[in-house]
Amino acid sequence: MQNNFQIITKYWGKLNPLKIEDYLNVGGYVALKKFISKMKPKEVIIEIKKAKLVGRGGAGFPTGEKMEKVFQRLGKKYLICNLVEAEPGNYKDRIICDKNPHLLLEGIIISALAVGAEKAYVYINGGYKKQKFILDQAIKQAYQKNFLGKKILNSQYNLEIEIFFGANDYICGEETALINSMEGNRCEPKIRPPYPTEKGLFGKPTLVDNVETLTNIPWIINNGGDKFRSIFSSG
Repeated sequence: MQNNFQIITKYWGKLNPLKIEDYLNVGGYVALKKFISKMKPKEVIIEIKKAKLVGRGGAGFPTGEKMEKVFQRLGKKYLICNLVEAEPGNYKDRIICDKNPHLLLEGIIISALAVGAEKAYVYINGGYKKQKFILDQAIKQAYQKNFLGKKILNSQYNLEIEIFFGANDYICGEETALINSMEGNRCEPKIRPPYPTEKGLFGKPTLVDNVETLTNIPWIINNGGDKFRSIFSSG
């Protein structure tokens, strides 16, 4: 990995997280525009697989493979952004939301559209009231710019995003426990298989990724999976 190469942290301290214009001025939502105007969903997934991006939530499962499993399923699908982060001493995802919420939103939107989901959720730790406020504002601004909603940027793509203000228990960070919580049940893990990519939220195929994973997606779409792998992979 090249030293001091920044993707997620590049504009920290240089943007007002409550102003979408600041993000647009540094190339924000260019990756989304590229996807909609020049790429097919399968091509997005191919780039993520080339990048060898893995989940940053701890399990390290290849993100592209996870996306492909949901993409291949028919019918209604969902994406869930996991912002539980209840591990003691862990707060990186919270800081990402504080510093650049639109980078996260862009990653969510691209990922959801690529797998064929028209509804996404951000499951937020119940103690993250500030982050919920910041994301609420960012989502409203994204709707106003038509980065969310119906016929995004005059395309055939539709996506709604909703925040789920959930529990802050450690176990809720596990993806099947998180889904249980969203369905109104106790926050307990489910027996797998089936996996969420097959049968997730409300019994539908569901892509669950954490904040850090999703915030890498726009850079990969803008610069290519091979470039990402060359910088961040040792093998």
